[in-house]
Amino acid sequence: QQLTTSTSQSIISMIYKNNLVYCGMESGTIEILQCDINQVYRCEYASCRQPFSRREDVFIHARLFHVQHSSTIQRCLWKHCMKWVPLKKFGDHLRVHTENLVLETKQEVTTSPIPNTYGFSSDSSITTYSTKTLLI
Repeated sequence: QQLTTSTSQSIISMIYKNNLVYCGMESGTIEILQCDINQVYRCEYASCRQPFSRREDVFIHARLFHVQHSSTIQRCLWKHCMKWVPLKKFGDHLRVHTENLVLETKQEVTTSPIPNTYGFSSDSSITTYSTKTLLI
């Protein structure tokens, strides 16, 4: 997941505990961000599917990576959209999509025992998102 802090400083270190990310900033301050790694919002622009912890981060990502600034009008490739939108209104258009995003929740799936000869314990499990994307 990508995290966005309230400043433009570099993050020197991060610790995740109890759904909070403690970011040690280059200024010596610590920023605390709420982040549940078991729940994500996904960018639904074209086939992107990049996960984020906040709707606002999806919006920022979509504006930075999916808007073509070389034209005055752009077709929106958000899931089930395909509207042509003037570039000057595209940010507002994306905002509507990102405000309607629904959290995806990670699900634990237990697998059959894996032989120890491959270096895994017999009680290994894999984690999947509800969209069937495997995380390793």
